[in-house]
Amino acid sequence: MNNRTMISDAIVQERPAFATRLLLLAGLAPILMMADPTDKALGLTSTQQFIPTFLSLFAGVAYLVKGVRWKGGLIWQDLSLTIIIFMIFLGGVGTAVATGSRPESFLNLSVACLAFFPFRILSSQPAQLRWFLGRFGGWLVAICVFMSVLLIFWQIHGPFFEQRSGIDHIYHEEIFILACGAIYVSVTMRQRPVLRFVLILLFFAGELSSFKNTGFLVAALTLAILLATPAHWVSQNHRQVLLTRTIGVLYLIIVAALFWLLLPYFEGSLPQGSPNVRLYTYDLRWHQFLNNPVFGLMFSGTPRLQVPLTNLYIPSHSDLLDLLAYGGAIGALAFLLPVLSFLFSLSKIRFLTTERHEAILGYTLLASVLIVWSFNPIWLQPKMGVVVWMALGIQSGLHSRLKRRQTSLVSKAVTPPLGLHRPLA
Repeated sequence: MNNRTMISDAIVQERPAFATRLLLLAGLAPILMMADPTDKALGLTSTQQFIPTFLSLFAGVAYLVKGVRWKGGLIWQDLSLTIIIFMIFLGGVGTAVATGSRPESFLNLSVACLAFFPFRILSSQPAQLRWFLGRFGGWLVAICVFMSVLLIFWQIHGPFFEQRSGIDHIYHEEIFILACGAIYVSVTMRQRPVLRFVLILLFFAGELSSFKNTGFLVAALTLAILLATPAHWVSQNHRQVLLTRTIGVLYLIIVAALFWLLLPYFEGSLPQGSPNVRLYTYDLRWHQFLNNPVFGLMFSGTPRLQVPLTNLYIPSHSDLLDLLAYGGAIGALAFLLPVLSFLFSLSKIRFLTTERHEAILGYTLLASVLIVWSFNPIWLQPKMGVVVWMALGIQSGLHSRLKRRQTSLVSKAVTPPLGLHRPLA
């Protein structure tokens, strides 16, 4: 048994803290709600859907009571994300106090944002994070199987749920977790190639069976990460790397062929959407940003808007444009710069030793959330908003440890051996 295996086994065997178990519940509850195909969040009210957020905050308090601290120090991404959280909190509280209405303000969002901090503490504890993501990943795969089967059945059998003013409905924004399931299977089931292949194809089929533009984008992201990461997870044997990449290309060919062959049978099921409503919300938010380009509206006022000539009173169809309109350039940079730094660090994951699986799962979770987040309302949905901040907290901790690992490797490379120091002049 090599040192790396011994370290990995020791981490797995360490007992999880009570707070870590609470965070597991806080992470599982939202994806269980997302698995509800009726989009009713299992019948919970909007307030009850904040239970995962409150669980995560309670876990953060439990960490502090036990003396568990933020290991590794702060990085600039932590400070930047704290700024945007502070902006949202001030705007939400100010509007709620002024209007006396919590739902009409950003206060709900500001509460969900606070989940970033407990998950950031968790991600700074390698053993606890490994236990958390191991259990979370198992449940994630099971839910992804359930969702994919329902999506495929939906397209073959026909609509079996009717929601939202008579419009046939199944999973929408929830599609992003299928990418996470595919990547988790890819990096953890290399000893079971047949099951791995079948599950990834199933998740691809689920993404494409949604017949939503975001579903297609999530499928493309899944494939891109599958093709980009094999060299980090297999040995340095070039034949194994080539074989893994060949299998990835095979995924693309099979999925594209199936999609092309089956599309004529499902053309009548393609969603028509509401392009006029969507474009109206986009245009309104963009002009709000242009009118207040520096600080935006400082997250004051309501995040919802009324569509003219309709009874629709809805959030914008883009959390990205909401960020620009209400946070301005300052808020957008405070949020997007850390996110982009996390996303551009994929190739550096090789510097980690025992946490590569956790890093790639956290990376995929963040990337897939943000694809949907750019074109749909995620922030303001309690069952999904907490997942955004969970992903950010996990990635921030891993990024901090990754930077320390890189610094350590560089210092070892440049430090001359003992006795070879150049004498002082």
